[in-house]
Amino acid sequence: MGVTSILFKGDIMAIPSDILSIKRPANTVVKATRTPGVYSVVKRTSKRVQGKKNPVPVEIGVIGKIYNGQYIPNPPKKEYEVDFKIYGDFALCDKVGKSILDDLLKYYRLEDALKIYCIALLRVINPDIVSEEIQYEYKTSYISEVYTGVGLSANTISTFLEEVGKHLTTIDDFMNERIRKYSNNSTIIDGMLKTNSSETNIYSEYSRKGRIKGVEDINLIYAYDIKEKEPLACSVYAGNMLDFTCFRAFIEEHPIENGFIILDKGFDDKISKEEISSLNTKYLIPVKISSTLIREYELDKKYTNHFKYDEDSIRCKKVIAGDKYYYAFKSTEMKTNQEKGYVTRAFEKGSFNEDKYEKKEGKFGLIVFESNADLSLKDIYEAYNERWEIETVFNNYKNIINRQEVNVQGNYRLFASEFINFISSIISMRVKKLLVKTNLNDKYTQRQVMRFLSKVAKRRSTKKPESWVNCARLKYVDDICNILGV
Repeated sequence: MGVTSILFKGDIMAIPSDILSIKRPANTVVKATRTPGVYSVVKRTSKRVQGKKNPVPVEIGVIGKIYNGQYIPNPPKKEYEVDFKIYGDFALCDKVGKSILDDLLKYYRLEDALKIYCIALLRVINPDIVSEEIQYEYKTSYISEVYTGVGLSANTISTFLEEVGKHLTTIDDFMNERIRKYSNNSTIIDGMLKTNSSETNIYSEYSRKGRIKGVEDINLIYAYDIKEKEPLACSVYAGNMLDFTCFRAFIEEHPIENGFIILDKGFDDKISKEEISSLNTKYLIPVKISSTLIREYELDKKYTNHFKYDEDSIRCKKVIAGDKYYYAFKSTEMKTNQEKGYVTRAFEKGSFNEDKYEKKEGKFGLIVFESNADLSLKDIYEAYNERWEIETVFNNYKNIINRQEVNVQGNYRLFASEFINFISSIISMRVKKLLVKTNLNDKYTQRQVMRFLSKVAKRRSTKKPESWVNCARLKYVDDICNILGV
């Protein structure tokens, strides 16, 4: 059966005849190993060499072992597959978010849309995930069985973000389509600061708060749909840029036509309001309590209307001044709390002054708004109270998605990364809506539900390797899955 020896440090060792007599594949040789009683079976061929009369033997490689009196072939080489994958958290996020993939496909090639969507899903499922971890999380999640073959190595993602960010108009087109889709709904626009101390993008700057903390920020402006309770659009601006300057740029990039925008007082700017009016869009913005307009139009007295709001009693009035409408509201509950707080603090400091108190007394519980539209007083008050809905987006962004502190390198990657975070925010808010709809939010937080679902897994069937079966799970987790339809 061929050569029967092996070279060990220059020594030729004979192979026992009983080992050589064991049946093995043709065209092989047997060699001893360093493990007693174990022999390698090496596949051999031959080739002709110039100058040699006979063919020269060539070893191809070890194809098996001889052990315990028998030949044992090596198993065929293959890449080990992941046969156990986490299913529940992905299934929930995909259940509420898969329509976003359809929207992405209107603007991106399939492979690019899948990358954006899968990264966004994984950022919701795994808070504060970094690029180096995404490929591992993808392969060990059932997401890789539903959306197969998505390349998500760290290097691939880095290059991909660079390319996506270069096409900023495509990102804007995607968001503006969402704005047009929900143009008849009321929109809240607000901003938040996000820590980003990268030196390779032009947006990381010291904001007023950031300078105190000693860190640089970027400024994120979000548009939020009150009815749908999810983000419509977002943009990135420098951390030291004033809110109303950001807003001017935002409205130019994301024109909200024939709509109704609710703003915070930081966006109060003449040019911005003129731009909104030119889009045939209504706006509502609070007036600073220190504004001379309040005294000029007597907005803190002589109320003409009243209504109930929850457990509160509201007195109110409307004043028309040219093309502007001013709406003043006096909350009984707020007046009591503010007045009590002011007097208590002044007494504790020993600084109570009757004259100062009388000047402030009319401002306790007062809220004044400016608008370019003639609207119902009660509708105005209810609309502004819904403005706080956008805080749930920012809360989810910071706590559920946990993307508060980043150090994204480069302008283009920053644009792309925040676009994907925006997609994650939509998915996260849809999860929240489903928890509210099913009343699960009465018992569990969103983070708790996601943690419970991370215990729901599938494994490859031993009988049918092409199929997956559910792994056993605790009853209370199973109950949550049934409620959510996962």
